[in-house]
Amino acid sequence: MSRSNSHRPEVVGLLDIGSAKVCCAIVERSWPAGFNAPPALRVLGVGHQRARGVKAGMVVHLDQAESAVRAAVGQAERMADVTLEEVIATVSCGRLKSAHLTAHADLESGFVGPQDLERLSKAASEYAAREDRSLVHMNRVAFILDGQSGVREPLGLAGQRLSANWHAVTADIKPLRNLSLLIERAFLGVRQFVPSSLAAAFAVTTSDERRLGVTCVNIGAGVIEIASFNDGQFLFTDTIPIGGSHLTYDIARILTTPLAEAERIKTLYGTLVGARSDENELIHYALAGEMEGEAYQTTRAEVCRILYPRVESQLRMLRERLNQSDRSARPGPNVVVTGGGSQMIGFVDMAVRKLDRPVRIGNTPSVAGLPASACSPAFSAVIGLASVPPTAVSQSYQALPSRVSGGSYLDRMEQWLRESF
Repeated sequence: MSRSNSHRPEVVGLLDIGSAKVCCAIVERSWPAGFNAPPALRVLGVGHQRARGVKAGMVVHLDQAESAVRAAVGQAERMADVTLEEVIATVSCGRLKSAHLTAHADLESGFVGPQDLERLSKAASEYAAREDRSLVHMNRVAFILDGQSGVREPLGLAGQRLSANWHAVTADIKPLRNLSLLIERAFLGVRQFVPSSLAAAFAVTTSDERRLGVTCVNIGAGVIEIASFNDGQFLFTDTIPIGGSHLTYDIARILTTPLAEAERIKTLYGTLVGARSDENELIHYALAGEMEGEAYQTTRAEVCRILYPRVESQLRMLRERLNQSDRSARPGPNVVVTGGGSQMIGFVDMAVRKLDRPVRIGNTPSVAGLPASACSPAFSAVIGLASVPPTAVSQSYQALPSRVSGGSYLDRMEQWLRESF
């Protein structure tokens, strides 16, 4: 998007493919000139379905995942009365990792021109995408002109050598290719991939928090994602391959109950704060494989005893990764947690104790047209996608070949008709 038309409203499709749910939102947004402030947003349509064929953000069953994506997109399109051709999509698969690098350019004319900035961007992106890793996102951190740091806009300035520090997020190319293939099988193009951690952070943190330094932790069903900021810049991301679904598995295994029943117990009775009355609060449930109508029982205190050690282990792993973030990004101590896994009773108090940091819940912001059912931390990533500004280098998905790749939506439809009839 060029600066000249950045003020014009546009309709964009947003797609978040998670381990527990697939969510699609169609949003009308209008950026201020220069993208120096959040966009004005209006939600036109939202669709969400229970995820299938996806584990820890990675496609494991293409047909099942395609069915869920198509259903969610169709639901949003009907609500918005819009047909999507491309989407901005989150990505959490492929072992996302941060890297910091510096690119240099000698200024032949003695002044910084657009071609010099282009050379820096191209050199940095080519260096970041190597060794079977694909570039997902890249943001410029700082300019250095003739050894002097702190340059914010070097275009037109005089000098001999310009350097730029970059933060790059890369992923293993094959999981990313499978995600691209999944989206294209739903007859959609990928306009841009955005790390899910970054999208969630833009939804639940403020610009002041990101300027002063903050870390956003998005706790999903299959992964825990981290995004750290300082001086307004995105400087670190990481993923931990554990999440809320592991709590469900623990309940199902210990109580010998189906996963659906374990999820119900976790959602309705899950707590990390014990009370004396919990020993007497009975919970009735069915055993796996038993005849319908037969009921067994446990107590809310027992559910707490099942959940507590697993959450404690997750927070211990999170603390180790946050220490890595501190070394790479130097954010402030504040942590904002979001995602469906952050909503359990007592989670924030436990996180404050285990992480030894200030922690608050980050809720999805109020957006015009957003249904009340989507105003929860579980939908923060898909809503945050609309507020992530386009970057100079975030187009590596165009180089991902797939068997369904083609041109426009009509081209892909024509190919589908040829293959099907």
